[in-house]
Amino acid sequence: MRFVRHIVKSRFLHLTVGLFLLYGLSMAVTHTTPLDRILDSLMWRAYVDYFARDTTSPEEDLEAEFLKEKYEERLATLTRNRLDYQELGQLQSFLFHRGFAYEVWEEDGGFSHLLAPILENGSHVEEVPEKVNFDYYVLGDKKIAPWQEYRNKNWPIFFVSEGEQGVYLHRDSIEQILDQYFNFLWAMNAKHPGDFRWEEWPLTYSLYLDLDGVCEDVFIYRHYRSKRVARAYFIEEGFDLFLPTMLAMAGRMVADRTSDFSSTYRYQRAYLTGLYLEPNYTMLSLLGCSSEGSNCPTRRLWREFNRRLDLRSPDSITLDEISRVAQDIMMKLEYSQGYDR
Repeated sequence: MRFVRHIVKSRFLHLTVGLFLLYGLSMAVTHTTPLDRILDSLMWRAYVDYFARDTTSPEEDLEAEFLKEKYEERLATLTRNRLDYQELGQLQSFLFHRGFAYEVWEEDGGFSHLLAPILENGSHVEEVPEKVNFDYYVLGDKKIAPWQEYRNKNWPIFFVSEGEQGVYLHRDSIEQILDQYFNFLWAMNAKHPGDFRWEEWPLTYSLYLDLDGVCEDVFIYRHYRSKRVARAYFIEEGFDLFLPTMLAMAGRMVADRTSDFSSTYRYQRAYLTGLYLEPNYTMLSLLGCSSEGSNCPTRRLWREFNRRLDLRSPDSITLDEISRVAQDIMMKLEYSQGYDR
């Protein structure tokens, strides 16, 4: 017994127990499920695809090929006895039933990928003007961004897209924009509505026009002392503002599904439909913010609106004018001889 008591008091035993506890804690923190490992491998395989499209030397080509084989082998091991990961339908079904949307499509001489968690879903009826019924899925933070978004330094380009299961509403794209402007407006310490008017950043005033009560509560009166709570409230209210426009866009996409229009033209039609059925200032301003991308599908729409409205001064524009101009531009696109179908 004296020997046992001596061992228990030993600093070496204390050190050993401490190391085991530390090891157990690190294992608990870093533990990943088989699904986590599959998602991680899909993500890295997709970004290797993107890397390969930008290679400029034979050495980089070899590196990309080596990495792709590595993640292919890992995926084969992780999905063995579960599914054939090379069959897209099987992989999509496997992930969908675990709460993830996964899409792969060919564009710009390569493949584009989308992998994101599904936050919520529902069914919706929209008149665009024909009545369409469709399922929609609200997506969270992307684990894999589509190629164009990735090339544009992950700045949101698409707010709505189509998939095998239904239409996707990209909440993470909305949140990214709202979060960026929340940080700017929070630091600005506004005292009155005129402080939101910035010629260099017309989106700040557009947000105020759409969310005047929310902006005053959060940024002027500071009803929420906690920045975290204020941000969550601002983003939630902002998403609710965007949602009707996004659903109108989704309805137009569904109505055009059987057309032979190009993906660019279909997105233009969807965006215009959203603006004339559910106009708001913020979505109009985002045409300009999004048009910085080299392959942004809304660049042409921004130029068309800019010819008809003073976009640097949103408060001089009414919602009815936004709706009317959106319909005019839609008609021009439909009847012009040179639009991209």
